[in-house]
Amino acid sequence: MKQRVHTIDYFRGVMALSVMLYHFFSWSVGIPESDSLLGRLGIYAVSSFYIVSGISLYLVYRDSGWGWCEIKSFGLKRFLRLAPVYWLATALMVVLYGLGNSSYEPDWFNIFENFFLVFGLYNPDGYIPVGGWSIGNEFSFYVFFPLLMLSLNKRWSFAILMSFVFLSYGVFCFFILSSGKSLAQQWDSYINPLNQVFLFFSGVMAAWLKEYYYSPGKKVSLIIACAAVFIFVLYPASGDKINIVTGWARLIFTSACWAFCFSLLCMPNLSSRFLSKPLGFLGDRSYTIYMLHGASFLYFDRYVAPGLGIGSPEEKLVFLLFGLAPFVLLVSFFVYRYLEVPFIQLGKKLSVTYEERKAGEGPASAG
Repeated sequence: MKQRVHTIDYFRGVMALSVMLYHFFSWSVGIPESDSLLGRLGIYAVSSFYIVSGISLYLVYRDSGWGWCEIKSFGLKRFLRLAPVYWLATALMVVLYGLGNSSYEPDWFNIFENFFLVFGLYNPDGYIPVGGWSIGNEFSFYVFFPLLMLSLNKRWSFAILMSFVFLSYGVFCFFILSSGKSLAQQWDSYINPLNQVFLFFSGVMAAWLKEYYYSPGKKVSLIIACAAVFIFVLYPASGDKINIVTGWARLIFTSACWAFCFSLLCMPNLSSRFLSKPLGFLGDRSYTIYMLHGASFLYFDRYVAPGLGIGSPEEKLVFLLFGLAPFVLLVSFFVYRYLEVPFIQLGKKLSVTYEERKAGEGPASAG
């Protein structure tokens, strides 16, 4: 039975909003540093996306048999879930590059690999839209998701796989990424899928542990959530973002994010209708908000800000928060309704049709 965890959806929406706010501050008054809540969310909101993605996919596909039919159905549905909005964000960026630049020549191979979302497998730095790197990572995780789910049939195989991805995570945060350089200088290493895959796998592990081993009640879950927030906000770290993605700090922040997501998993519903409606709006449109806010800003910065006479960083921030942010939310409403939802439904329809056709074929008859 598939279970909808509304608190996870709400959290995804809040994280998408926090990424947008982080970028709006960064692109106006300056990049928030590691000692600020917004600075920490700028990094770990995306990390949390991976965790909740693993949780959500486990809940949907935990009963799948993972034959070729199921794998093809899974790939089709996930591609149609991510690709349309990603195509829109990519197209907006390509048009922006070409406007007013007669010497611009599109890199057609780069556009091709972005169209099919495959760049994350071998060229994670090849994304076109703002934030596209994380979608390339996400799509590359889907390639290994069936293997991860199959490994759950044997505890030892699951333990080996989790140990491997955790080791990869540790190698990056203790050895490959250096605290002596800024995160921007090491961005290509940070966005490597091998540096992120543990987060996605840990989300699958969280849902699996909750289902088979430990499911705390609401009170204990609230205590876990409060402790996770306390650690995330108050753990001492400052300066460049590299200081919260390397060494023990990264493991501590990751643990706090994982614990918070696990606590939400154990509290699937929110009792307050006053909060559930706006949070539900953000949750449903989180992907669109995440993918389109960057392009929206770049068009604003080039074509709107000069006409409005916006010059100072403070003026720009005010307009971003009270002008552009509501615009992005409004656009996300229509994009979700008229682009995301139809393609989600198409993916489900094609998958069901394909599975029914395969089931109807049966074994070939003799003679």
